[in-house]
Amino acid sequence: MNLPPSLEVLSLSSCQLRGTLAANIFLLPKLTCVNLSGNKELSGYLPESTWNSSLKVLDLSSTGFSGVLPESIGDLHSLETLLLQQCNFIGSIPLSLGNLTRLTRLEFSSNKLSGEVPPTLSNIDRLTLLDLSFNNFTGPIPNVFDNKTQLQKLLFSHNHFEGPIPPSIKNLSNLAQLEISNNLIWGSIPSSLFSLPSLTRLDLSNNRLSGHVNEFLAAPSLDHVDLSGNKLRGSIPNSIFQLGNLTYLSISGNNLTSVLDQRLLSRLINLKDLDLSDNILSLSNSITIDHVLPKLSKVSLSGCNITVMPAFLRNSTSVEYLDLSRNIIHGDIPPWMWDVGTESLSYLNISHNSLTSFEQVPWENLIVLDLYSNLIQGPFLPLSLPNSVRVFSLARNQVTGYIPGSICEMKGLQILDLSHNNFTGTIPHSLDLSGNKLNDTFPRWLEILPSLRLRILDLSSNEFTGPLPSTYFAKLKAMMSTDQDGSELRYMDQGYYQDSVTETIKGIEVNLPKILVTRTTVDLSSNKFHGMIPDVIGELGSLKGLNLSHNNLNGHIPSSFGDLSKLEWLDLSSNELSGMLPTELTNLTFLEVLNVSSNQLTGPIPQGNQFKTFQAEFYRGNLGLCGENSEDVLNLEYQQWYRADQLVSLWITGSVFEDELGLIIGLELAYKVWNTLYRCFTQRSMAKEFKLRGKLQSYQKRNRPLTEYLREFELICDQLNIVKKSINEITKVCCVLEGLGSDYETFKTTMYCLKSEPSYEDFIA
Repeated sequence: MNLPPSLEVLSLSSCQLRGTLAANIFLLPKLTCVNLSGNKELSGYLPESTWNSSLKVLDLSSTGFSGVLPESIGDLHSLETLLLQQCNFIGSIPLSLGNLTRLTRLEFSSNKLSGEVPPTLSNIDRLTLLDLSFNNFTGPIPNVFDNKTQLQKLLFSHNHFEGPIPPSIKNLSNLAQLEISNNLIWGSIPSSLFSLPSLTRLDLSNNRLSGHVNEFLAAPSLDHVDLSGNKLRGSIPNSIFQLGNLTYLSISGNNLTSVLDQRLLSRLINLKDLDLSDNILSLSNSITIDHVLPKLSKVSLSGCNITVMPAFLRNSTSVEYLDLSRNIIHGDIPPWMWDVGTESLSYLNISHNSLTSFEQVPWENLIVLDLYSNLIQGPFLPLSLPNSVRVFSLARNQVTGYIPGSICEMKGLQILDLSHNNFTGTIPHSLDLSGNKLNDTFPRWLEILPSLRLRILDLSSNEFTGPLPSTYFAKLKAMMSTDQDGSELRYMDQGYYQDSVTETIKGIEVNLPKILVTRTTVDLSSNKFHGMIPDVIGELGSLKGLNLSHNNLNGHIPSSFGDLSKLEWLDLSSNELSGMLPTELTNLTFLEVLNVSSNQLTGPIPQGNQFKTFQAEFYRGNLGLCGENSEDVLNLEYQQWYRADQLVSLWITGSVFEDELGLIIGLELAYKVWNTLYRCFTQRSMAKEFKLRGKLQSYQKRNRPLTEYLREFELICDQLNIVKKSINEITKVCCVLEGLGSDYETFKTTMYCLKSEPSYEDFIA
């Protein structure tokens, strides 16, 4: 790109530029403004030297520029605006940035910058905007805000900052927006933050803040407060309810134990979004409450331990979202609840409570109704739902009687979960009905469902009868595909509704809170199906588990089962199957559990591959079977060991987090489960150790007080102890000495000349 040396302004924002920009453009002698923002496919680097010092505006936001920020950027003494957000810059902020004393806007958000923020930022007093969010910065937030009285936005969220909130923030008299969320900030919340006269938005969520939230002098301008995801305790301060302009309040996910005074809450007449979930609250007696929250649209009180419907919802006509799940609300719905948001409510979740009845659904625009795991009794209610409903769960209640056919008239219904109730009779065309007492034939209407993409079919523990139709299994196209890449863990979900399932895996009932898209299983066990097993099931090539046990199936086991190359467990027990075990089953090298007990099988048990590991008890009840593993040579010691091993495996599986389940589900023996988890956590611990050791070796006191320097040094050492990689006393002393800097040279020389090496505790003392 050939540009004239007299060029003063280069503005080509959002022009779909591509390629690499030559660095010599920044050398044009009269250039004062460069704006290339919004060209995502334009790449380049900042020059390491010989910048044009007359540049006032540099905007490379939302481009492909990358590399490190050079020290030479500090030579741009005329620069007033520096916008580098949403690029690919790496490395740390150069100390020379403090030379840019005319800067008013500094945005580095959404890059890959790291290291500590240099204290030289204290030199830049004209800033109105400072945005370092969505990077990998570490260390404390520097206490450099004493003279920045013009600063309006301070955005440090989504980094790895640690330490307390800098006290100098209280001097930012024009600050309107303070966001430090998703960091490692600890300590208490200074009351002075709530009193900043211009502050409208305060977000300290998802940190490690602790202690009580003390009473404060409320700033009238605050309209957004988010303190969620911390370790706060004590009561909700009454000062919160003096914030008359508040529209958003979230204190969820803390350790607050408070009586929520609903009269005080009703003072927040502008409140739209309220989230107090996952605290321990009780509601004040508010039978005579006079006030309403006229603008309230979203309420989350999930997991608060409340026992009654919140009375502050009375006469709320604009509520759109209401989550009262995971509480101990009991009995009947109060009559006034049917008038809450009759035209506005679209989401209602009262799951995991102790409600005993639910009489009607008066909400015209309801989309999600979740009544999962209550004590709702009697016949199916409601008899009809609004056509707007997309998700309806009545699972794990005590509902009896027939399922009304009107449920099939809901054309927009996407997810229907009626499992684990006491329904009887035949079924309409609806899904997820396991654990009832339905007594229909195999639901052939499943065959006409368009674009059938089922990966898990569970009709177990009902009273279905009739033969298994070949035409239906031939339509399970998703189970026939073997192209799923298992290298990336991807889970099934449907927006709001988090898919989960309880499966009987290799004889053990396991709850999977998330379902891998690669998991394909068929469970038709504990019904009254009869007839032969269709050969076409052998074409379901991605099948992981097949359970047809406890039915009245007869005939031979199809030899086509030998094509189920991904099968891990196969349970055909307690049927009337006859003939020989197909030798093709020896091709199933992933098969860990085979149970054909209590049938009428005959002939030799196939030998080789996985058949060497199968237990004799899983052949029991087939008097015509013979061979190495048959009943006549049952190894009781092995059987006792295996049962104990399975209990250990189940204990380990139930102790890990959801994200690790995908690594171990499918492993049969406890040592395999343990070794897999050990390798996973060892890799994580090594990465953590390398990071912490590097941080320890480069840690510097700089301008910090000595006590703060030592406290943060010991915090790093404690983190190393957690991953069982503690450092010895001599190394700790040496690291502390090296980080002290030139002001302590005499002291360092004295310590190094000691004849005996002091312990770390003696050294600190």
